[in-house]
Amino acid sequence: MSQLNINALPNEILYRIFQKLLPQDLKTAVLVCRSWRVIGEDPRLWAWAVVTIYSNDFDKLTVKRFELLKEVNVTCTGFWHNHVDCHWTEYGMNELFKVIHEIPSVRRLVVTKCKKLVSSVVPDLLVSVLNRLDELCVGWGGIGGEQLSVIIKTLVNRESRLKRLTLLEQDDSDVLWLPDGLPPSPPPPRRVAFYNQ
Repeated sequence: MSQLNINALPNEILYRIFQKLLPQDLKTAVLVCRSWRVIGEDPRLWAWAVVTIYSNDFDKLTVKRFELLKEVNVTCTGFWHNHVDCHWTEYGMNELFKVIHEIPSVRRLVVTKCKKLVSSVVPDLLVSVLNRLDELCVGWGGIGGEQLSVIIKTLVNRESRLKRLTLLEQDDSDVLWLPDGLPPSPPPPRRVAFYNQ
């Protein structure tokens, strides 16, 4: 009986094997050799991945394997006992949203520990990303009144597929304005969740 070298298997068979691997094993398999990496870079194999972006390192979202990514988490580099060491810039947050906009498969975006920086995203860019999301979760006071008004207006007008909006730990000093000039709401509670049917 002759032995079969695994590299002699057709790429389609290797791909099927890679589909069965656990995430950690897939991460290891793409490091074995160049031919396995080429097969393992197929975006369909990585659709399960959740990529966490720290402080302007969003270039990893442009890697081929993440073309079908469904979830992105954005956070700051450090967090210790209510002290956030955030290195995001307004420019960086806008650039991140541009990159996310270029990945049509992203359905869930979680932004935490980025104090006020989502509030720096250009409202039109924010809406264009929202139009494709199913869920947006923003925490630690990361969203401002203007952006929240745009989000609510988009939801009220049913211009977005957004089904779930969760706001966590919003700053009590924010005054949230609702669309069409309605009076300001009271200071936001520590957790707000909107669900759109």
